[in-house]
Amino acid sequence: MPNIPSGLESAHITNTPQGIIVNRNWRTSNRRVYALGDVAARLKFTHVADDAGRQVVAHAMSRRLISVREKAIPKVTYTSPEIAQVGMSWLDAVATYGVDRVHRIEVPFSVNDRARTATATEGVLIIIARRVSGRILGAHIVGPAAGELISICTIAIDRGISLWKLRRTIFAYPTYALIIKKAGDHFLATQLGTIKADLKRTAMSLLPKIILLSAWLGGLYLLYDYQQTFGLTITELALKLFDFITGTIWGPLLYMLTYAIRPLTFIPATPLTLSAGLFFGFWGGLIYTIIGANLSASVAYVVGRYFGASIRLEHTILRSFIIPLRENPFQAVLTTRLLFIPFDLVNYGAGILKLPFVPYLLATIIGTLLGIATFVSVGSALRVDDVRANGFTVSAIDGQFLILSVIIFVASLVVAKFLKKKTG
Repeated sequence: MPNIPSGLESAHITNTPQGIIVNRNWRTSNRRVYALGDVAARLKFTHVADDAGRQVVAHAMSRRLISVREKAIPKVTYTSPEIAQVGMSWLDAVATYGVDRVHRIEVPFSVNDRARTATATEGVLIIIARRVSGRILGAHIVGPAAGELISICTIAIDRGISLWKLRRTIFAYPTYALIIKKAGDHFLATQLGTIKADLKRTAMSLLPKIILLSAWLGGLYLLYDYQQTFGLTITELALKLFDFITGTIWGPLLYMLTYAIRPLTFIPATPLTLSAGLFFGFWGGLIYTIIGANLSASVAYVVGRYFGASIRLEHTILRSFIIPLRENPFQAVLTTRLLFIPFDLVNYGAGILKLPFVPYLLATIIGTLLGIATFVSVGSALRVDDVRANGFTVSAIDGQFLILSVIIFVASLVVAKFLKKKTG
């Protein structure tokens, strides 16, 4: 049990009998205080405390610009023979990926020449790896030097080093570490036996995505062909679109529908938002764009979930970025919106990372208001009649709306900085 000092309540530091409560950066509920090692209510290993200390110094000295990165944590029991483990168990891997997407590679120490010459053949190495890619998900060792060997597997998990690469690496002979290279050989043999089924499964999973991508590319080609056939410039195409949208009661509905399906057609969000101010004025453009943008964000989120269904980034080197996003998705998405990070990048990314939809959508609704207002006001600054008569000139721009857009933009950045500082 940790030796908890007295007086933590006065410092507004929360703790339980198991230790002081800390976040992923080892910061306590008092934002000026960190708690590391066995006193914190996290994994109580000496090597975890050492790594946390190294990372927290960089985190504090950089004024929290450098986050503490989550890493694979090896665990060793110093019995005879030693027992070591890192990463996922077989049951965890099956629950996460499915039994038909992972391999369980088992290599006894009796096939290792160093173990045989040392008459220490009691033990086994078990590696859990993704099929086809050979990416290591977990390793379990019972045998001589297990605590030393597990470090190789830990590096492989942290750095994404596959069994394919490990089996091509030269290991000194005779060493216990050669058992890991032998695991790569076993993986190759196992993978060859399932390659036909794996390729068929991969092809079937990619087929709908290939069809959808082909449809997108075909639509873009038809749009380009239409423009070339009639010899239209971008300006002429824009004016025709303006006349069509503003000349019918279906214009607002068409605009919102176009915005909603925009992620399926690769139409950029910014030009559409700018055009809303041009078509409908500031207030009309603001309302129609808010509706269309949030429908668009939902569609892009679904697309990201679909294409990222088989991606498990939480078990890669991106783990340290993904976990905090999932812990507080509303705050994370809201901050990205206020910082004007590309709209679709956040939308698709939220789906791929499988962020909860409700907090994602709420943060999008709130966080895009200032950004939408900024670009709609810019669009409202353009006088269409002047453009039609004289083309794009400086005199066709209303400076008042541009000033308004700058004010809104600065306000958005200030709010984002405040939120970031408040949450640390």
